[in-house]
Amino acid sequence: MAEKKASVVTSVGNASRDFRLVPEGITFGFVEEAIKTSSASLENKEICKGYKYFSEKYITDIRVHHLDMGCIIRAKCYRSQRRNEAPHDVEVVIGTGPSFIASDSKCSCAIGSGGCCGHISGLLYSIAHMKTTGMTVIPNDVAKTSLPQTWHIPRGEKIGGTSSDDVKVQGYGTDFPQRQTRGLRSTLYNPIPSGVMNLDVKKLCEDVSKVDKTCLLLSNISFSNHITNVDTKFGKFPRGSPLATQQKLHHDYVLSILDAGDFPDIPVKSLVLLLKDLDLLRRW
Repeated sequence: MAEKKASVVTSVGNASRDFRLVPEGITFGFVEEAIKTSSASLENKEICKGYKYFSEKYITDIRVHHLDMGCIIRAKCYRSQRRNEAPHDVEVVIGTGPSFIASDSKCSCAIGSGGCCGHISGLLYSIAHMKTTGMTVIPNDVAKTSLPQTWHIPRGEKIGGTSSDDVKVQGYGTDFPQRQTRGLRSTLYNPIPSGVMNLDVKKLCEDVSKVDKTCLLLSNISFSNHITNVDTKFGKFPRGSPLATQQKLHHDYVLSILDAGDFPDIPVKSLVLLLKDLDLLRRW
């Protein structure tokens, strides 16, 4: 946890890459607890920013300095989205136990004097990662120019396909561009506030036949076959009912109406070329 007691920095040893000088027991949980218990910390904001700096390799040139009661870990941290500028100087003091000495930790950024900023959090996450993976020596920083280029590798699909019922077309109003508009979306909803009880269709038809045997409902229902229920968005309903037939037969299906016709061949022939061909035929 974070400590704000008397300074433990008395005599600082030479810089080293020997990670065995760092006390054991530093984990990601230790880092989050140290950040949250620091009075100068913004807690979740510093945790998120620090993890971003750690995961995106903003922390470089990590060195350990031995102390009588712990160690000092110094590093460089690039500015957020400004890697062409000089990086910040980050210094973290870890006491035996382990304990995070926030009063002696500092950073060259505007809020780093308080002992807990996003750059300090990023260095703490880097320390926890190396301790968790069992490293005994701090690895050398690998420059981007020494790695194979990755610009040709696609980033993957960011937006996946979805049902039209889940699509929302969002725009903005010219009078109030900051206000979120309602947008265009499906308004399908269940108007029944409670669950639908299973209807005994056979008994219903028997009651209807006692009143009027010529009712068209009786001619459309066969009692010889067992009526099965299917799952819909509004619960289980008999197969063939409107609620059942209007839904997709399977969530992987693209078409709900299977006899609606096939999709056109892709790529579709250009309309301009088609009109040009028709014009040539007329002239010929």
